[in-house]
Amino acid sequence: MSCCVSKLDLCRLIQESYKSPTFNFGDTDVTNDTFVYKVKIAGESFTEYPCTVIAPNIVVIDEYTLPVGNYIHEMLWTSANGTELIFQGALKITSVGSCCGSSRNNTIKVIQNETVVRINVTESNITIKNGEWGSIEGDINEQTDLIELVDSAVNDMATQTWVENQNYLTEETDPTVPSHVKSITTTDISNWNGKQNQLTAGTNISIVGNTISSTVNLNGYATETWVNSQGFSKFSGSYNDLTNKPALFSGNYNDLTNKPTIPTVGNGTITITQGGVSKGSFTTNQSGNTTVEVDAGGGGGADLMVNITHADLLALVNTNSLVAGQQYRITDYVATVDTDVYNPNGVGFYARSNNHAFDVIVTADNTNKLNENTRAIRHEGDTYFPSNTKFEAWRIKYTIYNDSERFDWAVSTGKGVIYQLIDEFNNDLTYDFKSIQFQRNDVWVYTFGGSVDASLEFENCYNNTVLNNGISLNNNTFGEGCVSNTFGEGCSSNTFGDSCRSNTFGDGCSSNIFGDSCRLNTFGDSCRLNTFGNDCVSNIFGDSCRSNIFENDCYSNTFGNSCRSNTLGNDCYSNIFGDGCDSNIFGNDGYSNIFGNDCYSNTLGVGYNNYNISSSVSDINFISEITNFTTPPNGNVVNVIKTPSGVVFSQVINATTTESFDVV
Repeated sequence: MSCCVSKLDLCRLIQESYKSPTFNFGDTDVTNDTFVYKVKIAGESFTEYPCTVIAPNIVVIDEYTLPVGNYIHEMLWTSANGTELIFQGALKITSVGSCCGSSRNNTIKVIQNETVVRINVTESNITIKNGEWGSIEGDINEQTDLIELVDSAVNDMATQTWVENQNYLTEETDPTVPSHVKSITTTDISNWNGKQNQLTAGTNISIVGNTISSTVNLNGYATETWVNSQGFSKFSGSYNDLTNKPALFSGNYNDLTNKPTIPTVGNGTITITQGGVSKGSFTTNQSGNTTVEVDAGGGGGADLMVNITHADLLALVNTNSLVAGQQYRITDYVATVDTDVYNPNGVGFYARSNNHAFDVIVTADNTNKLNENTRAIRHEGDTYFPSNTKFEAWRIKYTIYNDSERFDWAVSTGKGVIYQLIDEFNNDLTYDFKSIQFQRNDVWVYTFGGSVDASLEFENCYNNTVLNNGISLNNNTFGEGCVSNTFGEGCSSNTFGDSCRSNTFGDGCSSNIFGDSCRLNTFGDSCRLNTFGNDCVSNIFGDSCRSNIFENDCYSNTFGNSCRSNTLGNDCYSNIFGDGCDSNIFGNDGYSNIFGNDCYSNTLGVGYNNYNISSSVSDINFISEITNFTTPPNGNVVNVIKTPSGVVFSQVINATTTESFDVV
């Protein structure tokens, strides 16, 4: 198999023990820095493992072992510039060998005080194959210490050939001895010698020497032979062979005497109920029917759970027949979605239920009210949810009413509505995201993972929070490995690729599209219709930023409020934009530029850097390369600015003195 490693997510597929990867920091001296490597399994705390600086620019994780299983791991780098998370992600320990990480160089990009530090990582794993002894490398003849140890252990051992050469007998060959005698063992002899010693005299039995005798006088006892000789015979077993037989009952009731008076049978029905629900009935000879209501039990209603359908439970609510404190298990709950719900950002139906059932447990507050804080339990016969699903850890808000005024996806024939579900992996959403799917490009996908629900496993998606106003489905979808993303109220129709982590959104953010590995981005309120490529990291946006397009690897850019329709190429980083920047186009590799408020319709070429543009600048072309100009004596980079009116002026970056020159 192969393994794809992103810039901040280092993957290993290893054995029970392994050699650590080597981190080469290039020109960066890390002698006085500290490194912490942490590993944990789901639901437990991190365990820290030491790291060693073996050269001014090289760090290794000390060798350690782990049991087979799935883990989360990360590494922190602390220097004078602060603490950086170098990588984090999933760590899978398996007993099956893999090429993942073997002889592999990976590059991690880390930014410290606007300085990019690129770290080359080489992983070296030990593979332990089944059926092999140890992991000895080289020729066996080179293992001299092992050979000497084996030789010394067998020097005094006798072989079969040696015994035969010494003329020792290996079997009994005497023809006069029977075979059954030859087969007698010392155990047989011991058992035989001990038999007499094990005999003890009992009642009317004596043992003298080797003679066993009876002390009972048997004179006068009849033997079977004597009895037969007297003409006696055995009873045949047939009743008809008996004599002097008594008269038997005819079997007719009327032939009985002293008969009792039999009462008239009423055929009344006894019905047993509990919590208003019939538990069974039987017929007696009483004249009328009777209903027996059973109390909830000595421990109160919470100690018992009544299985019931949604319709029957709703009937109890409507007739004030609930038992306060009683738990009711709704056995026919499935998520339902109104087929008239349409996509708020387009045309057509966009949500449906997968119809995979789990049961909901509700508790009665009084005779006509159910508490909406509920629990989940596996549906009888369910095979969809994994065997290790912790239904008992789910926290659910559920209403038995199919209230379409409160929830626009509610169906009048539904089984109630779940309007908040927090699973065992702390994913917190305002609908049943285990059951409801959304449409993406004519494909039905789950909130997490795509066509397969990745929220069923901890290693894929966890700690995501999506708030909502509670009246509509939000239509947000995430790829695999999306972790710790947080959304304010009313965020809808956003699409995320794989491994998007720690992004924060204000209220009303919608219709944004993100590629893979977008992390640590922060958005204010009402950010919409923005498009991001892969590996966009640590960008900050104010409110109402819309319709901006970012290529791959854009990071650490800051935008004020209402920045719209701007386009950034690949690898644009550390640029600062004021409020109201609109319709600007930026080429690749631009960094460390500062733009004031209300800059619009400007175009920057490739490799622009270190510009400081004042507010309200517009319609200026920034050209990174131009021919036929006089190069300043110090050879520094020259940036040329050309306005639509034809005015050309230049700026020398990092020049030691002020330079002026003519453009031809």
